[in-house]
Amino acid sequence: MVEFDPDQELTIATINWIMPERINADAIRRETKNDQELQSIIKQIETGKNDIEFSMGNGIIFRGHRIIIPKKLQTAVLRELHATHVGVAKMKELARAYCHWSTINKDIEEVCRSCESCCDVKNNPRKVEIHPWEATTEPWARLHIDFAGPFLGYHFLILVDSYSKWIEVHAIQRAFTSASTIRMLSGIFSRFGLPKVLVSDNGEQFKSTEFRQWCTANGIKQRFSAPYNPSSNGQAERYVQLVKRKLRSMRAEPGSIIEKLEQIQMRYRVIPHSTTGKSPSELLLGRKIRTSLDLMLPVDLSLREIDDESSTRRLEIGERVQVRDYRDNRKWIYGTIKAKVGNVHYDVDVGGGRVWRRHINQIRRCGLAEDANRWRGFRVPAPRRTAAVEAQAEPVVVQSQDRGVRRSERRRVAPNRLVYERLGGG
Repeated sequence: MVEFDPDQELTIATINWIMPERINADAIRRETKNDQELQSIIKQIETGKNDIEFSMGNGIIFRGHRIIIPKKLQTAVLRELHATHVGVAKMKELARAYCHWSTINKDIEEVCRSCESCCDVKNNPRKVEIHPWEATTEPWARLHIDFAGPFLGYHFLILVDSYSKWIEVHAIQRAFTSASTIRMLSGIFSRFGLPKVLVSDNGEQFKSTEFRQWCTANGIKQRFSAPYNPSSNGQAERYVQLVKRKLRSMRAEPGSIIEKLEQIQMRYRVIPHSTTGKSPSELLLGRKIRTSLDLMLPVDLSLREIDDESSTRRLEIGERVQVRDYRDNRKWIYGTIKAKVGNVHYDVDVGGGRVWRRHINQIRRCGLAEDANRWRGFRVPAPRRTAAVEAQAEPVVVQSQDRGVRRSERRRVAPNRLVYERLGGG
């Protein structure tokens, strides 16, 4: 027989203090004697055949420091352990400090599940991991759409491409209807094409006959998230929160809501996404779109005009040229090459403090002096003959000054005419 542990006296005293009067140590001692299941344990303890950690003290059976509760008192003890409606874990911790029976853990769990008061106020069930949508293998195949607002005086339509994460955000001051949603989507789809699948919540705009017919006519399959569970359409829902957060943070900055939305979308479209590793513009458009940050980069030489040495004429600074004049019917005016701009453009000084920029196709070379514009329309007279030339020349017949009409001095010859003769005589 296991000797009585003095610490058990403290356990009995504690039981008497925390339990109601009818389940104190005296009640446990009394019910232990009457419990048939416990009698076998008592006999084993008395005969010394017990090889488990049971002991007997003051008529109460102990397992270690814990009291073995008789069957009749177990319900009352469970009720006491559940005082203040503590949960399963706390009840088990409290029981391990005071009492024990073979099915105590199972009974504690059953008490907590059966307590109506606890069921009314317990937490929501643990959320399962959101079932991921199947991965898309091409851009603009499956789009997620959602509405937000009213927020800052606007209602927002947010569209997300599941493949590239490209977003389209549009704001209006009135709530979206089926008709306005169709107009907005028609404009977007005219730029990027029609999707195969459109995922939305169960809003009346998407459930209406008008919208369903429009989707059917355009070969767009509609898929809906579960009612009152926006996380099912998580892609669109996340971007709703993103747009709201960005607009709040930009509230003190200048510009309208529309301008700020454009800035948000521009910046988001060039940032590599954490999931894809590439920016939305690269995946949807196949290129990076240019932003103000690109101004920091050196000029890309590939963007300059191609200089084809074999086919492009070159003009030198100071060279005299004619350039097209579009002011009147003269078409050409004389000038001097002042500077070369790029590969095929030149600045031409046309006098009078005027400098015109012309393409190489609007310029032609000439060898006239710099004051050629002064003599526009002037005809150069025939050169004078020298004395030697005069001696060799034939005499010229000088006509009288008072002759009214000048006539040619050539010898006139009658023309040969074709004459038809009648055949057969006469």
